[in-house]
Amino acid sequence: MAPLAVSVQIRELRDKRVELEQIKSAIAAEASTPEAQAARAAAAERLKVAGRQPGWSLQWNPTNYTVEEAGLNSREEYRVAAQRIEESRAAAYAAEKNQAEAQLHVPAAQFDGLPGARQPMTPAQRAAAVASRGIARTSPVAGARPAPGAATDRRDPHRQRDHNGPSR
Repeated sequence: MAPLAVSVQIRELRDKRVELEQIKSAIAAEASTPEAQAARAAAAERLKVAGRQPGWSLQWNPTNYTVEEAGLNSREEYRVAAQRIEESRAAAYAAEKNQAEAQLHVPAAQFDGLPGARQPMTPAQRAAAVASRGIARTSPVAGARPAPGAATDRRDPHRQRDHNGPSR
């Protein structure tokens, strides 16, 4: 190769390295923004609420070696065990969080109606807060609702309907 071609390649390589450093610094700057930090914190919180840890999906798809090391008979047994551990962690985290929130809670009688004071939440507000976090409903009757169009105890499906529309 001619010396001129080598010097051109050296210049191109130097330019590419400078460009690479600029890209790396832009990525680092983007990762340190308050929005990026808040997004990471929110993702970590969602993992904790679900009882999961980084790399959790590897536990749901174990290798044969991992199953053997755990002393289990099948991958399905390992998955079930991993999911139970997640449930246990989620329950422990929820209890820990509830305990911390209970320690911060001040009875309503101590507020004296001051503006900006924290008031206890109503059941509807609590339900809305839980729903906004994406936590599944845990109502004992949530799965007991009849399918749409199914007969219920409140209405006889065989009763003749009024042709003038629903009764008032």
